[in-house]
Formats: sequence, C-alpha cells, structure tokens
Amino acid sequence: MAAPRARGCAVADGGARYTAIMQWNEIIEPATRIGLAFVLGAAIGIERRAKNHPAGFRTMTLICVGAAGFVLIGIEGLAKANAAPDAVSRILQGLMTGIGFLGAGSIVRDRGNVHGLTTASAVWVVAAIGAACGLGLFPLAVLLAAVALFALLVLGFVERKVDRRKAGEPTDAPGP
Repeated sequence: MAAPRARGCAVADGGARYTAIMQWNEIIEPATRIGLAFVLGAAIGIERRAKNHPAGFRTMTLICVGAAGFVLIGIEGLAKANAAPDAVSRILQGLMTGIGFLGAGSIVRDRGNVHGLTTASAVWVVAAIGAACGLGLFPLAVLLAAVALFALLVLGFVERKVDRRKAGEPTDAPGP
C-alpha cells in the first residue's frame, strides 16, 4: 500500500525515491499569501530605500515574506505533524523576538542623537504584515501596510514641518 500523500510533504515511493507532492490548487493559497507579503513589504521598503535608510527595499520585502513563510510553516507543516495547538503562537513569539534583535541592529547613537528608530519600527511592522499574510488575514495585512505607509510618508512630512518650526525656519520651505 502506498504512503498517504500530504500537501507539502515528501512521500517515499517504494522506499527508494522521494518526490514533493503538492497539487496545483494547493499552491495557489500559500502563493497568494506569500505574494501579498511580497507586495506589501516591498511597498514599505521602497519608501525606506528612497530615503536611504539601512533597511530598505530588499530587506523589508524579505522580512515580510519570511514572516509569512514562518507562519505558513506553523499552520501547514506543524498541523501535518500533529503539533500542539499553540505551535503557531510559539512561532509568532519567536518571530517577534528575532525581529526585535534585527530592528535593534538598525538603531545607532551618534553624538547624543539616536538614529534608526523609525527603521527599527518599520522592520517590526513589516514582520507583522508578513505574519498576517501567512495567516491569510489579508484585510489586516493591507490595513497594516496602509497605516505604516501613512506614518512613514505623511507623518514624516509633518515631522519635518514641526522640526523646521522649532528651528525658526519658514514652514513652507522645501523638505530635504
């Protein structure tokens, strides 16, 4: 009797050969989740790259896709292995811890000024967007990306105006 075929698992064919088994329709849903993570992470990454920040286009894209991938592994892979019901929660906890370390690496203190806090925060949000995509929570992922882009683009503009006002410069001067 042949071994049962499961999505995403390697199945021994007569004990001699392993083949990856995944039906085409079983690829569409994870591909959609990863694809949306790619698009939303890239959107935030473009903004960061345009402003020459250390975690830019490729970094944000990879963080978002990676977060989605880890969540998908939790949902799909661990379910196949009859893992504990809290496995996805533990994956999310590990993801948050790891992303915290990655974000902390972008924070620099130089001559009394701290730089990189916005980049570190963007790294954190991009991981959350990827996790939401991995869980199939597409409206939440899009909402998170929209709020993050609003904060990075619009609030950045407001922040520069406030800084110029505090410095005594005209507020209608062009930004950096």
